[in-house]
Amino acid sequence: MVQRLDSRFAAYRDAVGLDSALEFHSLRRSYITHLIEDGPDPLFVQQQVGHDHASTTAIH
Repeated sequence: MVQRLDSRFAAYRDAVGLDSALEFHSLRRSYITHLIEDGPDPLFVQQQVGHDHASTTAIH
């Protein structure tokens, strides 16, 4: 399933001329970053994205 999403995303990205460095996972990283910037409880963000450790979430 993930491979199919990655392939579909890459096809759309290429069709509209976006940078090839942009990956489907980039959307997840952006979501996490925006959550953190909006200032909710860090535990909420960690739970939203399914990280076991706060240090993983802190990378974003």
